[in-house]
Parts: sequence; C-alpha cells; structure tokens
Amino acid sequence: MYLKPVLILLHLLHQIFYLISLILHRIGLNPIFQTALPDNEEVIFSAEPSPAVKAAAASIKSQLPVVDYICFFKSKHTGGGREQPPVCAVCLQFMEARDQVRELGNCCHAFHVSCLDRWLDLGRFSCPLCRSTLLPPPAGSQRGLLLLKLLITGEASSLLRSC
Repeated sequence: MYLKPVLILLHLLHQIFYLISLILHRIGLNPIFQTALPDNEEVIFSAEPSPAVKAAAASIKSQLPVVDYICFFKSKHTGGGREQPPVCAVCLQFMEARDQVRELGNCCHAFHVSCLDRWLDLGRFSCPLCRSTLLPPPAGSQRGLLLLKLLITGEASSLLRSC
C-alpha cells in the first residue's frame, strides 16, 4: 500500500542527486563523472609478467607450430559441407584464410598467433577454450599410464589422443 509512493520518492531523490552531481561536474567541483575511462585491454594487459613467466611462455611458443589457417583447416576438415570458419576464443574474431594460427598439441584447438602469444605472456598456460595443457606430456611419462591402462582394460589406444 505504501510501497509505491516510497519507490516514487526514492526515484525522484535519485534523479535530483544525479542532476546536482552533473551540475557540480560541469563547473568542475565533482569528479564522479570521469571523461576517460581506461580501456579494458589496457587494464588486462598492463601488468608486467615475471621473468619465470616470460621464460615459460617463450619455451611454449617455440614448441607450438605456427601454420597458415587454410592449411590447418584443410588438414582438419575433409568433409565437403560448407562450414562456418571457427572463432578465435581469445579475440572472438573469425579466422580467415590469410591468418597465421597456432595449433595446440593436446586438444588441437587453434588460435591466432598474436592472441595466443598474449595469452601465454599473461602466464596462462592452458587452452583458452577447454583448459587442457597446451603441450602433450613428454613421451616417456605416458608409458606407465599406457601399461596400467593395458593391464586394467586391455586397451591402451584411448590414451593416445590424435588431433
């Protein structure tokens, strides 16, 4: 019963506060209204990574292949159907034939080279899409898992993931 008049009064007070703040800002007395907010990309990418992160990122970059997107697309999609090109999960832009991409070793997802390099420079060492590790484990480290899988189920092929 009394709720509607209270809501109207609160809304009116809010409008009056906004108007007063705007007037004070116009004459230079109220810093609430900022004219230039920082760009999101500046905020996200402004922190300087540590030397250990830089070294790890450089190591991973050197191990991930850079290919033309058209070569990557032809090797992955042999079907004759007309498919929409995938979107880079970092920048959310379509991948085009002229783009250079990095294909990840574990999950076989591909991203623009510059996007994935920035992702790595921030110290993020997992796939931006599925969060799997960027590189497959060294060949010797899977031998024990394969043997265990073979003993338990009799099938070790499910551990060997191919793109």
